[in-house]
Amino acid sequence: MISQARVPDAPDNDQTVAVLRRCHVAEPEIVALLKHPLLGQFDLSVLLTEARSRMRATGEVTADDIEEVFGDFPAEPHNQREWLETALKATDAAAVLALTRHAAAFGEARECRMANER
Repeated sequence: MISQARVPDAPDNDQTVAVLRRCHVAEPEIVALLKHPLLGQFDLSVLLTEARSRMRATGEVTADDIEEVFGDFPAEPHNQREWLETALKATDAAAVLALTRHAAAFGEARECRMANER
């Protein structure tokens, strides 16, 4: 899962873009697995391998990024739905956190510039 811990307190633009890129590439793959009709009845690990390949083919994420997202995917079908739902929430939360921290850092920098201009 995409960890919120990987979002720095005051990310620069490149760090924010990297987090958002991971989220943008991972989210559709997670959603597709959640919509699979055999979720919970069949081990979706084979489909996960295909998802990893599609993510890597985008060129927007590294193998380490993919491992961060899917590294602890359970093999037991009955645990996969909960894991995917949690992963989707974590992905969304990481994107929101990255944007919030980026906006806060930008706002603080703007306030400092404005104070210096007075």
